[in-house]
Amino acid sequence: MQASLEAEARGKAEAMRVKKKLEQDINELEVALDTANRGRADAEKNIKKYQQQIRELQQQVGVMMMTMMMMMIRHSRTSSSSLSISIQLIYMNLYSSNMTASPQHHYASLI
Repeated sequence: MQASLEAEARGKAEAMRVKKKLEQDINELEVALDTANRGRADAEKNIKKYQQQIRELQQQVGVMMMTMMMMMIRHSRTSSSSLSISIQLIYMNLYSSNMTASPQHHYASLI
């Protein structure tokens, strides 16, 4: 009888130890999940920011392409040295501005 009580007490102690270990594991997993969720949210925010930057860069490329086309048209009416100077001025203008104006604004300034 005594051995049976001792075995039962050992079994209960082992069950409590396993339960405590599982609770610790659950807590660690919850912390890891929270950290992963924060990381995912940060990544999504960064992706949106990068997508916006890509759109802005695509817009800038469009403006630059339009500028180059206009310069090629003007080239037929001007000398090559004035064309080179004009292209350099336009590039300086495009790179110095923050491109806050619309592409139509930049296009209109070329005409």
